[in-house]
Amino acid sequence: MARALAAAEAVVEIVSAEPAKATARLSSVWATRHIADP
Repeated sequence: MARALAAAEAVVEIVSAEPAKATARLSSVWATRHIADP
């Protein structure tokens, strides 16, 4: 739970810093995770 919270905070920080890059990165991470763990 704490790990998920830390990850969410990191995501918020990244997104607020660089929205366009963050979007591309998040979708690639999501795709990787989705393929690895369907």
